[in-house]
Amino acid sequence: MRVRLFLLLWLVAPVWGLEVAVRDAINPGLGPPPADVARGTPAASFRGFLSACAAEDFRRAAHFLDLAEIPKEQQAALGPEVAEKLCRVLSRLSARAQAVTSESPEGPVEGGVPLNTVVALRFSRSGISGEVWLRRTRDAATGELAWLFTRRTVSSAPFWYRVVVEGKKPTAQAQLNPGLTAATDLSQGSPREALEAFLEAARQGNFEQAAHYLDLSTVPEDQQAVQGPLLARRLFLVSVRRNLLQPERVSNDPAGTPELGLPEDRERVGVLEVRGRQVDLLLADRYDPGVGHRWVFAPETVAEIPTLYRRHGFGWVGDHLPTVFFAVSFVGLALWQWVTLALLLSLGFWVSRRLGHFVALLARGLAARTGVRWDDALAEALDGPAGLWLWSVLLWGGGSFLGLMTTAVAKALVKLLAIVASTWFFFRLWDRLSSQWSSLAQEKHSLVFGFIPIFRRIGRILVVTFGLLAVLHVVGVPVTTALAGLGIGGVAVAFAAQKTLENIFAAVAIAADRPFSLGDTVRIGSLVGTVEDLGLRSTRIRTFERTVVTVPNSTVVGSEVVNLSARDRMLYNPTLSLVYDTHPEKLRRVLAAIRELLATHPRVVQEGARCRFRGFGESALLVEIYCHLQTQDWGEYLALAEELNFSVAEIVAREGSAFAFPTRTVYVAGSAS
Repeated sequence: MRVRLFLLLWLVAPVWGLEVAVRDAINPGLGPPPADVARGTPAASFRGFLSACAAEDFRRAAHFLDLAEIPKEQQAALGPEVAEKLCRVLSRLSARAQAVTSESPEGPVEGGVPLNTVVALRFSRSGISGEVWLRRTRDAATGELAWLFTRRTVSSAPFWYRVVVEGKKPTAQAQLNPGLTAATDLSQGSPREALEAFLEAARQGNFEQAAHYLDLSTVPEDQQAVQGPLLARRLFLVSVRRNLLQPERVSNDPAGTPELGLPEDRERVGVLEVRGRQVDLLLADRYDPGVGHRWVFAPETVAEIPTLYRRHGFGWVGDHLPTVFFAVSFVGLALWQWVTLALLLSLGFWVSRRLGHFVALLARGLAARTGVRWDDALAEALDGPAGLWLWSVLLWGGGSFLGLMTTAVAKALVKLLAIVASTWFFFRLWDRLSSQWSSLAQEKHSLVFGFIPIFRRIGRILVVTFGLLAVLHVVGVPVTTALAGLGIGGVAVAFAAQKTLENIFAAVAIAADRPFSLGDTVRIGSLVGTVEDLGLRSTRIRTFERTVVTVPNSTVVGSEVVNLSARDRMLYNPTLSLVYDTHPEKLRRVLAAIRELLATHPRVVQEGARCRFRGFGESALLVEIYCHLQTQDWGEYLALAEELNFSVAEIVAREGSAFAFPTRTVYVAGSAS
């Protein structure tokens, strides 16, 4: 399959051309190329490489290779090594600098289209054939356009060296895994292709097919049919649990990528720790002249699978769980992972709910033994959020044990639980600390008391805002961009929200001036009621009709505010209207009796108390009573006023006077007398 694709690309390349290869940086592990490294045209690169080979300056020759698939930290060691092997191969094949003639930076052009590639050499030797390619490559960091030996040429150089130079001619391989049932449509042409095909077969539950991607030469032939699928299954489960096998990180070149410390026919696809030692998961290249490169898991890796499974597998459950649990997947999670996640969620909720409440009770007990108050608020705030925290910890621990924490869904779920728990905890903690501060400030009559309702609201908003930002970050929303947008739009928002900002500043002014507190009865203009809430935008007042009136804070600040609850005593100030028939002597007795009543009543404040004959009304004699009653409660005041009213009425009746009502006498001129 890969041979056909390669031939197709080779045939169509002269028609459409290939794109310029782009690298973040060309061979950054080698450092800057020497000044005499000329690689701006195909001919210059080929000549320069052969010149470096002739001088056996393989470090300089490495700068003509595309080492993109070799890790940066290995390029300095592997680059010259691969360059030397390619040099020996080209020397054995009698390559000449004149083989590449294009001196144009664009290279060969056909139909007005740059091909961006050049075949420097084609050969067939010792049962293998190959092509040495150069490709135009751009360094994204510096903008340099260089003609380099392609990645595939670099990856094939060690294999060519082994055959062409060392004379290790490839021979037809014996049948691989003869104990397995013959399989078709095996994709083994490159390490990535083999790894992808193995994982695809395993995800479908077809472990008989997946077994063909293992080299079972260490397993007796008569046991391969049974042991092969089991070993494939166990290797797959280890990979699932540890998120180990990732094809996109593996070479897609037929000959693989050279690696330090590994033979040319091995490719490392993962590393696991087992009892203090590192176990390499390796693919092996079983080259066959009739088939080409065939990549399978190396026999030394297959021999380690039982040990790896005991350390990183799922035990008996993994060996016997129906394959449908591995075949069906949704949103990146296999069915068995969804079932396990559901069990962890339900079990974790049940356990964490009880443990969280126990932790909160324990914290309250410990806080009660201290002499400070803030830890009491901390202990109270733990009841609830502690359960969610424990839930997220249980999910993380259980998910890590089962290999679920390698999936984005499970990680996001645990993070969201932790964020919700933290937001809830700080919300509750701020509320309880605010209540403590409010009580303390009220006891000390501190100015801070008026600010506490504002601080409480601002703190709540900040906690919820940070929680939402954290949630957005977890689900993938670019929070930094959103905050930058808010900053740019801040001025426009300020203009659009002038009234809102005015009310917010008014709320701060109310908190600083403290004209009233929550629960006070106030009169603002013509409105009388009890203050129920002081918000950032408005103040809510419940009237005596039990309705709630919302007054903007700016209106409160601009109005006259009368705090009726701030009175230390309440005024009793009725005016009596007595009939004009009341004799002056009787009026004096009425005044004396009322004064005696005020002087002897226990709830009348004697300071400033008086009763005077104030004057003559249109239809009555006016007697004014002025005193204060020792009460701040409106209901108690009404009861005391009623008591005094009855006593005054009894005095008026006892002294022979009466209360007048409005009357008017009309005299008509000229009437008979």
